[in-house]
Amino acid sequence: MKEVYHYLNLTAQKSGDLNKDNRASASRELIVNCAGSINTSIKHKSINKDGRLDYYLLYMVTGNYSIISGEHTVNINEGDAIVIPPSTPYAHCHTSSKDLNYLWVHFTGSSVEKILNSFGIELFPRVNKVSGSNHLQTRFQRLFDCFIKNDNFMERDLSASLEKLLIELARAIRSKDTNRVSLSKSVNYINNYYNTQIKIPDLAKMDGLSMTQYNLHFKKQMGMPPTKYIIMKRISTAKELIEASSFSLSRIGEMCGYDDYNFFAKVFKQVTGVSPKKFKAETK
Repeated sequence: MKEVYHYLNLTAQKSGDLNKDNRASASRELIVNCAGSINTSIKHKSINKDGRLDYYLLYMVTGNYSIISGEHTVNINEGDAIVIPPSTPYAHCHTSSKDLNYLWVHFTGSSVEKILNSFGIELFPRVNKVSGSNHLQTRFQRLFDCFIKNDNFMERDLSASLEKLLIELARAIRSKDTNRVSLSKSVNYINNYYNTQIKIPDLAKMDGLSMTQYNLHFKKQMGMPPTKYIIMKRISTAKELIEASSFSLSRIGEMCGYDDYNFFAKVFKQVTGVSPKKFKAETK
């Protein structure tokens, strides 16, 4: 078999935080430094003795790899994903005869640790096992497309695409866990009726759980309590409406379950860091 080595490396060349591919920054919640893919049949070893300043996510499409760091030697197999944190020395080692194909992204930001924890995505040396049916490759391609498009929206587009990739990874990890309690009825209800008055005891009853059990399982699976999930759903919808509609801010607040505009503005700022008015001015 002919030996091949295909290496795709897409690095942001815009100004600001995206102009270096090994950089730590806290200026925004999520910042993509670079992304790419490896497709090879060549046995090889590469060493990064000092580690990187950012986070490194690797998703194995086919083949297997060993990653060595200090006393840890971790085998990454098809369908596995790992996240190597900053300042972790490591070595890649591909010694098998099977073709290797993996996707990767380097990223940083002020909320990376918080997001990974809330999503249940574990750091190296732990390996994240994902289900056989997932859309991670599609999400990676969306990242690549952002780089290729390279327009004025690239930085925000990359951040949004990375968050969706991490969400897809979290979903794939959870679907692998067959012992988890199903919360589909209550979560679907929240997603459909987030703008109404929702009572947590009613949600717990939908899934046949006590309040204590419901809160425990919800936080474990969704990365946050149900009350916060409802708020996040409302505010994320409000952001979309502000960006894409001509409704007044008070009307958008009402559409998202807040009859009192002042309270809506307060919650919006707590979640996003800016007022609805400022968010609208920045996005229009």
